[in-house]
Amino acid sequence: MRKFKYFRQIFTCLPGLATAVALLSVPLTARGQDDRLSTKEEERSTPAVDALKDALRGSEELEDRRKILRERVNDLKGVRDLRLALLLRDWRDEGSREVRDLAASLDRALALGGALEFAALRPEEAVPLLDRSMHKEVEARLTRIILNGLKSREPARQIASATVLAELGAQIPATSSRRGFASTFAPELTKLLKDKNPEVVDSAARALGRINADPRVAAPALQQVIQSGQDSEKQAAAASLVSMIRNVERLAKTLANLGVKATQGDRLRVAESVVIAANTGLTDSNAAVRRLCVEAIALAGATLEDIIPNLRPAPDVTPMDRTLTEEDSIGAAAEIAVLADVLEKRGQPLAARLKDSDVETRWMAGRALREIASARSWLIRRGTPSPARMKEGKGIAAPGSDPEDSLRKGLLAALPALTASLSDPDVRVRLEAVTVLDLIGPEARPAARDLAQALKDPDIFVRWAAARALGNIDAADGKVAVPSLGRQLFDPDLDPRLAAAATLEHYGKESAAAVPYLTRAVSVGDAEIRVAVIHALEAIGPEAKSAIPALAQALSDDPDDRVRQAAAEALSSFGPLAKAAEPALRRALDDSESTVRKAASSALLNLEKE
Repeated sequence: MRKFKYFRQIFTCLPGLATAVALLSVPLTARGQDDRLSTKEEERSTPAVDALKDALRGSEELEDRRKILRERVNDLKGVRDLRLALLLRDWRDEGSREVRDLAASLDRALALGGALEFAALRPEEAVPLLDRSMHKEVEARLTRIILNGLKSREPARQIASATVLAELGAQIPATSSRRGFASTFAPELTKLLKDKNPEVVDSAARALGRINADPRVAAPALQQVIQSGQDSEKQAAAASLVSMIRNVERLAKTLANLGVKATQGDRLRVAESVVIAANTGLTDSNAAVRRLCVEAIALAGATLEDIIPNLRPAPDVTPMDRTLTEEDSIGAAAEIAVLADVLEKRGQPLAARLKDSDVETRWMAGRALREIASARSWLIRRGTPSPARMKEGKGIAAPGSDPEDSLRKGLLAALPALTASLSDPDVRVRLEAVTVLDLIGPEARPAARDLAQALKDPDIFVRWAAARALGNIDAADGKVAVPSLGRQLFDPDLDPRLAAAATLEHYGKESAAAVPYLTRAVSVGDAEIRVAVIHALEAIGPEAKSAIPALAQALSDDPDDRVRQAAAEALSSFGPLAKAAEPALRRALDDSESTVRKAASSALLNLEKE
């Protein structure tokens, strides 16, 4: 009977069973994590909140604790007290896994018509549930104040309520939503987006972007503002789309915010909803709106790129320590395929923004396409199968699109604009464009001539990326750039030279026009580039025979054994054509390095016809 008494005491402060059901259904939080976000350090506590903190750390005897907490909660006054109280780390309503399982069991019992009086709790189980009931009451009081402000007809109160929510963000968990306390106000905030006062609309839009709202509620509402609002309203709505992605990414990557955590599915769904909404603003007359909408799409692409190589089971799946099952992989692939399909449709609109009059918008459009191209590269490297292929024979419904193919189509739609952007006056735009072409790979072949011109760019990174991009293209298409690649062997910087040599090696005999440049480069620069040049000559084959004297000289005189070894190996590949290098090869038999002696021996033996 003693355990029964404890249970009855817990709920004397509750108005009824419905409230008990609600408070027991709250997701368990992680307020004990040291790295969570809290109120700003410069914001001081209040005497009422300090007293509540002391009470939460105090008596374990149930009746005393209930009485003291009741008094301290009643002493809380106004928004500041209530907000700071909810942010306290000292609430005992999380408990162990056993306590959490108990709360879930009670919830199920109540839902099935059970009665609280029949449940028996130990004291260590009762204290967390008592704290939860008090915690729920504090939350309900703050909810009433904010809702009254949002629903009032006074713009100042509406703006104040929206501002409070924006500042709260996702710091406080909720008893009714795993997205957090502030997210539960999303429906009311979306109503304010239709207000005739631009300042009210601005504040509501800003709040929606920061409270971790359900994207299928918030994004369409923000899209309506972008379609028909005033300039300031549209800009606020577009900025909110950017904030939605930034916030969900932060929630997914930290153990902060009092346990409000975003899953992989959350990240993908927010990205999908935001991309669809942002598309509306890509052609807006306001450059700031266009730029923000393009940035939102870029962030969505970055989300996809980040998730693909690190697929994990969703954090809200139990048990959490299990490995990724086939069903999980199919689910993740299905969500990835949906986002990839949405991004595919942004290829052409982003291409148009590469020609935007606003340079920042052009740069951001290039960045967005780069994120999409990087995501596709990860799909290729990781070998993530399409949902259609994964579900074969499994009886599992999933979208049939291949995400890699979807992203490829979107990028190819932007290919002409990317090629044109290689001559953009802003170096950032040129660099983004050439990087995307590098990531596209062999299918960037229509850009070969323009990439050859980019080898002359004043920026080292553009030159380097252009040589790399040409190295991904088939030799038959890229050979138009061979003379330019040959000249790049004498670039002031090492990386462009190495990239040029690697591309010429890749082209093989199609690089014959660069032999004069390669021959000169055998004795120029660091050992690393000299070795790369020799490998390119070796790849060209007999058409590079005019370089044999230079190779023989390198074998005899170069101070670096790597260069001498590469020269001997290249001469070996020429066979009898390298007869003129026989004296150098014979001298190399006495080289101090065994690798050089071995390569020279092979070359000497190859001088004679079989």
